[in-house]
Amino acid sequence: MADATKIACAIAAITAGAVLGSAVVWLPASLGYKPWVVSGSSMRDTLYSNDLAYSRPGATPKTEDIVIATAPAAWGLDREDLVKRVVAEPGDTVTIDSTGRLHAGGDADSPLVDSREKQWSSECPSMLGDADGETITLGRDEWLLRGDNVNNSSDSRWAWCRGESPVVETSQIKAVVEHVVPVGKALSKIIPTGD
Repeated sequence: MADATKIACAIAAITAGAVLGSAVVWLPASLGYKPWVVSGSSMRDTLYSNDLAYSRPGATPKTEDIVIATAPAAWGLDREDLVKRVVAEPGDTVTIDSTGRLHAGGDADSPLVDSREKQWSSECPSMLGDADGETITLGRDEWLLRGDNVNNSSDSRWAWCRGESPVVETSQIKAVVEHVVPVGKALSKIIPTGD
């Protein structure tokens, strides 16, 4: 009798897990959200690999939103979709200084969005020798995106520092992330990935 009870409990647990797992994907999808599995470390410590990011396709982003976007072809990345934070939107004026840090409106004391920008610790080859950096004003369908892990992200600043266009167009922004299930963060505590 004890074996039959154990088997019944195991079947009930597996069934409950399958139902709960299906609900995690199906319920948000029925409400218009699309689930995306985060891959890579460019959004750390906000998002981790394997986190589920529920996004709303067609939503209009604003500065500081996290978005799913198609990588511009000129960036030459080996993946199509990016998960990044909006750091500048249409009409914003942005300066990249000689070190590669991004500033709002050309003000060297005004890092874009947050203190993460001050953590940038790399070189910007296309700006070397240009003490004033370069300033652009974004057009009506132009955005700049950045990873929260500023020293490990292929993003607008990374492209700008390589001498490429840093702009992501509105048509390339697929969705705005509205909810995150931190599966990857939980797994990273149990099974460190070195990611």
